[in-house]
Amino acid sequence: MSTQKEFCPLVSIGVPAYNSHQYIAQALQSLLMQSYQNLEIFVSDDVSTDGTWEIIREFVAKDSRIKAIRQPKKLCMMPNFQYVFDETRGDYFMWAGDHDKWDPDFVTRCVQAFERRPDAVLIVPRSCWINTEGQVVREDSHQIDTSPARSAAERVLLLMQQMVRCNPIYGMYTRTILQEALPFPEVLSPDCVLIYRVAAAGNVYTEERTNWYRRITHHEQSSVQSYRRYVRVLPLHGIAALFPLLICRLYLLREFIRCHGTLSARWQLLQHGLRRFFLNAPQIKLLFHDTFLDKFPKSSKVNR
Repeated sequence: MSTQKEFCPLVSIGVPAYNSHQYIAQALQSLLMQSYQNLEIFVSDDVSTDGTWEIIREFVAKDSRIKAIRQPKKLCMMPNFQYVFDETRGDYFMWAGDHDKWDPDFVTRCVQAFERRPDAVLIVPRSCWINTEGQVVREDSHQIDTSPARSAAERVLLLMQQMVRCNPIYGMYTRTILQEALPFPEVLSPDCVLIYRVAAAGNVYTEERTNWYRRITHHEQSSVQSYRRYVRVLPLHGIAALFPLLICRLYLLREFIRCHGTLSARWQLLQHGLRRFFLNAPQIKLLFHDTFLDKFPKSSKVNR
């Protein structure tokens, strides 16, 4: 295996920030403590009102690897994710949550994983959930390896079976593939759509030797409450704003239908998608709330 000195492509880290004054300093310090040195960090503050921007400016003044901008007007969540990607140039790219932390060898391990696996397009770390004090409260132990698949349809199916949550969105991507998969669609759960698009283009692997620490900042009591929050922060329009969950699920099915593969593989993917997103009790309950009980707000203008 090559050493970091022999193989050290530029890694870009995009940090979409908004009202995270409690944790933004910890997040940026964790990124600056990475053992991998050839990296750039770009922070986009989405018109924070709590002092987040002032903290970001202090870090920019201390370390030339960090560049930042305060948006002149509000972008909302996913456009801000797109913005930080567009403003960077590394061979590899990762999004970093403005309230999360990472092992010091996180970037190094992910780059090494790409070196070992030329077929990889996305490397996903082990994920640990931390509370507001930074203590680990649980771990997600699922293992992702789509290499047994022989087509895009089989890869997406394997990923759907192995992925518990949309945590892979905070993995490390090859820039060329991510650029082809973007932009995010203007539907609910745009991160899931993007992950499936990326998997259709190449293999996804878990790198078990390093951890991403995802901070719990919301304490919803039900899936309905979680979806309500997501609808509030996403720029949804038209029918996607009226029936956010239904349109999201139909959008996912359309993505599955577009995947290349044998007729059998594509049919299996579509069947699994129907069972997972439509034909089970929890999803039926969510869709019922979404469609008939008006549980989700219809405006996307509510601040995060």
